[in-house]
Amino acid sequence: QAGEFTGTNVDDISVSGTDADVISKSALSYIQNNYAEQLAALGDNYTVSSRLVLSEQTANDLASDVKEAFSSCAPDATVGKYYDISVQADVLQDGNVVEGLGSLTVPALDSEIQLSVNIPADLKKDGRSFMMLHYHNGKGTVLESSVTNDTITFKTSAFSPYAIAYKDAVSTTQSNSAAQNTSVKNTQSTAPKNTQSTAPKTGDEVSGMLPAVAAVISFCVLAAAVYMRKRHCR
Repeated sequence: QAGEFTGTNVDDISVSGTDADVISKSALSYIQNNYAEQLAALGDNYTVSSRLVLSEQTANDLASDVKEAFSSCAPDATVGKYYDISVQADVLQDGNVVEGLGSLTVPALDSEIQLSVNIPADLKKDGRSFMMLHYHNGKGTVLESSVTNDTITFKTSAFSPYAIAYKDAVSTTQSNSAAQNTSVKNTQSTAPKNTQSTAPKTGDEVSGMLPAVAAVISFCVLAAAVYMRKRHCR
């Protein structure tokens, strides 16, 4: 028995030669451990042929818990593309696929490998950063990745739903506008809500006081005249 790796189903995903060997050996080991009875009937005259398969998916193709897990692990990012990445294997005898042993899914590898996926042209934009998300065992994870020459590269050993997500850079104009809005809100929040102003007295208020002042002066003059007349009579 032997294991072989035949490549990828599309050009949008690639793997190094060294990691291809990891895939072929892991696929052979998985098939031998999980299909022992079927293989026993073949003797040693068989080959396990494996390949790396990438399929684009839409949001409608995914269960709601998978989409929620992606959103939760990268709340500030936008998912641009969903993928299903898998390793599939065929058991071959005399160059033909053995009935019942074709397109078998290998869920995990014996060790991590490095994969590179092309970033779709419609997602590319100046100032945009990308990340690879992975859903596994009911949990979403942001994988450590790097972007070079329009491809995103990451390490993995398990196969299930993946997604490319992105964040757009905030422009200087947007930053300044946000800062100004924050400053205005802070000023409004610190201003006293109930204020009373004391207005200066106006000319109308002063003129309204003149009759009262004149009456007081007239009374004083009259009182003085009466007093003087009484003294004169004495």
